[in-house]
Formats: sequence, C-alpha cells, structure tokens
Amino acid sequence: MTHEEFVDWLRDEVRNERMSESEMDDLLRQKRLFDGERSIIESEYYRRVVGYVAGYRRVANGIHELIDAAKAQFPDNMIYFEPVGFTLL
Repeated sequence: MTHEEFVDWLRDEVRNERMSESEMDDLLRQKRLFDGERSIIESEYYRRVVGYVAGYRRVANGIHELIDAAKAQFPDNMIYFEPVGFTLL
C-alpha cells in the first residue's frame, strides 16, 4: 500500500467514524517516524515486526508481542507497524 493509499484508507476510517481524527493524526505521526528511519529499520530488523508508538520504536518477533507491549505501556496511543522482510498473513 502506498502512503497515499494509506492516507485515503485512514480518511475513510474517520469519515465512517471507525477512527477519530486525532487517532489518524497520531498514526500518521508514528508512520512519519518509521519512514524517516526506514533504511535503518530494514537493515537492522530483518524478519522482525517494527513499530512506533508515542514516538518510540518498538521491535518484536511477532505482531501480538508488539501490540501487547505497546498497549501496556501506551494504552491511549496509536501504533504504526510493519513486518520487515516478510508479509503478515
């Protein structure tokens, strides 16, 4: 998904009241952090799940591990994450 497609998807989420505008803004802030470090992340965290929450990078072996840890520490913040070197399915 391109950045533009991601933004369009988020806007649809807000329009349909599945997400607030402040949640969308938070998620986009976290994505900007990820994108700014993408080359480092892709070289250092192959086959891991990497995310940003509340401005902090989080790395885990699996998505549930990442989400559980992020929610425990920052329950009111959005989490932007991507698998590095593999797809989640």
